[in-house]
Amino acid sequence: MKILMKLKSDAIPGSGTSLAGIIDRDVAYDKYGLPYIPAKRIKGVLKESAEDLRIPKNQIKDIFGIGHNKKGVDLRIDNGYLKNHQDYRELLQKESMNTFLPNQSVLDYFTYTRSQTTIEEGVAKENSLRVSRVLKKGLEFEFDIQCNTKHIEDLKQICKVTRSFGSSRTRGFGEIELSFDESKTNNNALTEIQFDSKSDILSKMKITVENIQQLLLTSTPGKSQVSDDYINGSSVLGALAWNYHKQNGVDEKFSELFLSGKISFGNLYPIKKDGENNYTYYPSPLSVKKVKEVKNGNYQSDYYDHALTDDVDIFENIIFKGGLTGHTTTHFQNKIGIIKNVEAHHRRDENRHIAKSTKKGSGDFFQFEVIEQGQAFSGEIIGQENLLSELGNYFPENGKMWFGKSKTGQYGKCNISWDKSIITNAKFEWDAGETEMFIFRSDMILLNKNGFAVADVNLFISELAQKLGVDSSDLKLVNQFSKTVNVGGFMGVWKMPRIQKSAIATGTVVVLKNNTGKTIEAEKIETMFFGDRIEDGFGRIDLYENEETEVSTPIEEEIKPSKLTEIDESVKDLVIFHQKKIIKRGLTKKAIKKANDERVNNSFIGKIISFLKVSKSFKEFEEKIGELKSDKQKKNLGHITEGLIIDKIEIIMDTFNDMVLQTQKEMPIKIPKLESNFEFYKHYTLAFLTQVKFNNRGGK
Repeated sequence: MKILMKLKSDAIPGSGTSLAGIIDRDVAYDKYGLPYIPAKRIKGVLKESAEDLRIPKNQIKDIFGIGHNKKGVDLRIDNGYLKNHQDYRELLQKESMNTFLPNQSVLDYFTYTRSQTTIEEGVAKENSLRVSRVLKKGLEFEFDIQCNTKHIEDLKQICKVTRSFGSSRTRGFGEIELSFDESKTNNNALTEIQFDSKSDILSKMKITVENIQQLLLTSTPGKSQVSDDYINGSSVLGALAWNYHKQNGVDEKFSELFLSGKISFGNLYPIKKDGENNYTYYPSPLSVKKVKEVKNGNYQSDYYDHALTDDVDIFENIIFKGGLTGHTTTHFQNKIGIIKNVEAHHRRDENRHIAKSTKKGSGDFFQFEVIEQGQAFSGEIIGQENLLSELGNYFPENGKMWFGKSKTGQYGKCNISWDKSIITNAKFEWDAGETEMFIFRSDMILLNKNGFAVADVNLFISELAQKLGVDSSDLKLVNQFSKTVNVGGFMGVWKMPRIQKSAIATGTVVVLKNNTGKTIEAEKIETMFFGDRIEDGFGRIDLYENEETEVSTPIEEEIKPSKLTEIDESVKDLVIFHQKKIIKRGLTKKAIKKANDERVNNSFIGKIISFLKVSKSFKEFEEKIGELKSDKQKKNLGHITEGLIIDKIEIIMDTFNDMVLQTQKEMPIKIPKLESNFEFYKHYTLAFLTQVKFNNRGGK
C-alpha cells in the first residue's frame, strides 16, 4: 500500500540542516542529489488531520500510536521518494555518471532556492534574510506504508483532508494532494529453509540484511545520540520478538525462543558483496598497535600485532600510539567504512499553534547520527535446530524487516535474506604446553559470584575452564589486550534506560597457555557463549587466526550498492537538463568574450532584448529585427551584427547546431532533437547583450 503525494505548489519539507553561508533551510536528499520527504514530516501532519476529522482519540492512538507505548502499532510509513526514484538511482549509479552528473546538479533539477526577509515599517529587518531550498511544484512522491486493513477507510479520509505540509504553509508553500493506493507493494519473498522441527542438534541460521532506509541504532538513552556501526543482537531479537508477539502474545514458547538463552541472536557486522561471496568485516583486534615513531632499527610496518609475542624487547625501539580502528577482514587486508549522516527532528509542542521548540513548552529539537541506506550486514543466530525451525515462522514472507529505533516512521526498513548453515562436528583441540589466542567477537558481560558485572578477564578464564572441563589454575594468562565499555540500552515501555553494566569490549584478545599436562578437547569454540545476556549476542568468542607480527595498513573498501542496467525513458529529462546547463555555460563564455569587442548604446540594446524576450522562434526574432527602419537603428545593428549572428536564419541554425553538437560530443546521452536551438540562441544573445551593457557602464 502507498500514500501518493503531488505537490500543488512549491514546498519546503525542512530537513533541519543547512549549508553554511548559502542555504539556511535545506531539504532532505540522498548522496545522488535525489530529494526525498522524511516520513516524520508527513506522519505528524496525518495525525493532525485525523484530529481535525474528530476521529475518536482511542482510534487515533490505535493508528498512530503514542510515545513509549507498551503495544506496537501496525502503521509504518516509509520515506517519500520520487515517483521514478528507482529509475533515477539506476541511472546515477552508472560509472559514466559519477563525474558528469554531480549531486548538486541533480538537486537543481528538482529544486531551486528562494530568499525571504522580514519587513518592519516598510524596510527589511536587519539580519532577517533567509535562503530556503524549495521543492518544485508538480513533483510526485510515493510513501510505502504497512497498516492493519481495519484502518484503511480512516486513512483514505485522512489523506483526502490533508492539504498542506512543511514550512511556510501560510505563505503559499506546501500545498499538496494526497491519495491512498491499496495495491500491494511488490516484495521479494524469503527463500524457505527447512530446519528439522524434531532435532535438538545445534545449528546456525545465517541472516543478511541490506538497509533500504537509514538505520537509527543508538544503544544509549538521550536526545542527541551516536549510532553504532553494526546491528546489535538486541535489535535482531527485538524485531523477531515483535513479530511473534503480534501473532501470539507472550507465552511459554515466547520465553523459550527469546528469553531463555537457548537461542543466541548475534550481532550483524558489515559485509562487502563480491559476486556470490560475502566478506565479513569485524571490529579490529585490540592487540594490533599503530607505530608512531621508530627510534632506531629496521622496522617497516605500519602496525604490529602484540598478541603474537611475549618478548617485549623486540619493540623497545618503537613508540606505539593507538591501534587499528574500524572494521577489518580477518587478516587485515581490507577495511570498510560505515557511511553515516546526521538527521534532525523537531517534536512539536502539545499546543499545535506553537511551531517552534521552546524552553518552556513541550516541544523539542534533537539530532541523531544514523547509518545511511544501501549498506549490508550479516551475522548468525545459533540454537537447537527445532527452535530455529519454530523461529523461522516469524520471519516476514515479503523479506522486509525493521531494526533499531523510530521504525514506524523514516528509519529501520531492511531487505533480509537467510539460509541454513551447518555446524560441523570438528573438535577443538588444544595441546599441552601450547598457547591459544581467543578474540571476543562481541562485548562480554561477566558476573562475579555476587551477581555484579565486572570487566575482569579472569572471570572469562574461569568460565572457559568450566566449559572445557579443566581447572582454571591450569589455564595460564600469558597476555591480554582489552578495554572496558559500558553497555545498556533503553526501555521505551518504561521511559527508562536499562541498567548500565561494565563489559569487556569487542576485539579483546586473550592469550592463554594449556598447563594441564594433557590435550584439551571440546566442541567448536564458536558455539560457546560466556557471561550475561547471551540471547542478545553478548559473550561470543572465536579463535584468533592472525599469524604475522607485522600488519600493513588495510586497503579501504568503498561500499557500493548493487547496480542495475536499463535506464527508463522517464528519467532522461534529468540528463538533458544537465546537458543544457553545460551547453549554456559554454555559450555564456563565448558571448562574454565576443561582447568585450562590441560597443553600442544601452537604449538600443534594451530594444533588442525586448524583441528577443517576446520571440518564440528564429523567424519571429528575424521579423522583429526587420521592424528597425531608421538609419541610426540600422547603424547600431551593424555594430553588433557579428555578435548576434543574424545575417541569415540558415547561418544561425547551422552555427548553433555545430555549437550544440560539439558540446554534446563527450556526453553520455545525446539530446535527441534540436528544435530547442532558439532556446540556446536566446541564452547566448541575452548574455552577449547584457555584457555589452555592463561594459558600457565601465564594468569591463
